[in-house]
Amino acid sequence: MTAKVKDSVQRPLKEGQARFRDLIAWWADQLGRHHIPFKEHTADINDLLAPDAVHHELIQQVVRAVYRANGCGHLNAAISLDPTFSALGQVRSGLSNSPRADIDQINLLDNLGWHTSQYFGCRQDAIESTSMEGELAPAEIHILSRSVP
Repeated sequence: MTAKVKDSVQRPLKEGQARFRDLIAWWADQLGRHHIPFKEHTADINDLLAPDAVHHELIQQVVRAVYRANGCGHLNAAISLDPTFSALGQVRSGLSNSPRADIDQINLLDNLGWHTSQYFGCRQDAIESTSMEGELAPAEIHILSRSVP
């Protein structure tokens, strides 16, 4: 089966799933083609992005990580939120721990995470609750006074 034929076969999506290609297109629409230069009419992961992205290597790394984490075999494969977030988190962690970390790249990854949550229809409180255990204690504010000797 050629990649083009395999890519055109679309199985029905289960609840909470999306298509890999559709997520990348969403990112491009939300963040701009200068960040995600998505090529709509390709059937090959190696040709999915034009080489003129602001952070081309990073975006290529993210796209491939999401593809692998979801076990995609073609661009129309079904993906889910958890493996997608996991892939984004791994890339962000690697970048954050790098001595060459760039704040613009970290911000781009954070924006990808936020837009991914919006794409999958998550509420912000649901996202936050998955990353914390138990209830949060309310913050207390203490007014400190300073006396002049």
